Amino acid sequence: MNGRWAFVLTYRGVTYPAQGQFGSELQAQVAAQAARKLIEGRG
Repeated sequence: MNGRWAFVLTYRGVTYPAQGQFGSELQAQVAAQAARKLIEGRG
């Protein structure tokens, strides 16, 4: 482990991995929420 955070989203059976690593859990959570909103907006 390198002390970095990432996220993975699963939406409608499709898995979307993070595009980068984040320095804190909070940064990863905020990025995941923004990505989820983008993905849901496409559907």
